[in-house]
Amino acid sequence: RRAGSQPPDYISTLVQKQVKQGLEMVKLLRDAEENQFTADDLAVALTHCEDEDPILWLQQNWRNMIDTVVTLATNYGHERKENTVGTISASEARDALRLHDGNVWAAVTECVDQRQRKYAELLSRGNFSREDIVTMLTAHHGNVEAAYTELNKSQLKPFLMR
Repeated sequence: RRAGSQPPDYISTLVQKQVKQGLEMVKLLRDAEENQFTADDLAVALTHCEDEDPILWLQQNWRNMIDTVVTLATNYGHERKENTVGTISASEARDALRLHDGNVWAAVTECVDQRQRKYAELLSRGNFSREDIVTMLTAHHGNVEAAYTELNKSQLKPFLMR
C-alpha cells in the first residue's frame, strides 16, 4: 500500500526518463563543444541526422552545407546584371543555416537578402560606387560598419594625400 505523499509509479518513471534525456542532451552539448560546434549547430544536426550520431553528422555534413550556401549565394550575385551581393563569407552562411534549421535554400535566400539590404544601406550612407561597396562587404564578411569605415577612408585618401 502506497503512502498518500508518494507519487504514482508512472510519474516516477516519467521523471526518471526526463532526467536521463536531460543528461544525454548535456553530454551531446559537451561533445559538440569539444568538436567546435555550437548548440545551434547541434540543433540543426538533430533536425537532420535521424538515427545517426549528431556529432558525426556535423563532422560529415556541416562544412559542406556551409560551402554550398556560400557558393549558391555568391553565384546568384555573379549571375545578376549588377552584382550587389559579392562573395558571401562562411560565417554569414553558417549564421543563415542556423537561422533556418539547416535548410540550404532558405539560407541562400537569407544571405542574398541580407547582402542586398546591407548594400542598400551603404549606398544610402554615401556616394560610393557599387564595386567599392560590394568589395568592402566581401572584405569585411558582411560587416556593414567595418565596410562603411573602410569606404569613408578610401574617399578621404585623395584629400589626405595633398
